Amino acid sequence: MFFVTAGVSVRSVASAAVLFALGIAFWLVETRTLRPGRSFLRLTLGSAFLFFVLVVNVAIWGGDSVLAAILWIGIVVAGVVWTMHYERTEPLI
Repeated sequence: MFFVTAGVSVRSVASAAVLFALGIAFWLVETRTLRPGRSFLRLTLGSAFLFFVLVVNVAIWGGDSVLAAILWIGIVVAGVVWTMHYERTEPLI
């Protein structure tokens, strides 16, 4: 729908390709890996997606990249802490 309303540009095609690749990667992680590796791969892919959204897109739009990077680092650190806690406390099913 975005391409219909906003038109096709190099940036929009590149963004769509990155999101499509991340979607395929998420699907592969969910269908072909087991815990605890799955949790850490989810964290890695989520971190990559957030980097794309928070840092790359903000830089492209001319926003404050340093603030966006600090926010991204904070969210990723919280995700690492949560993943480590989850893997230590939840039983493997």
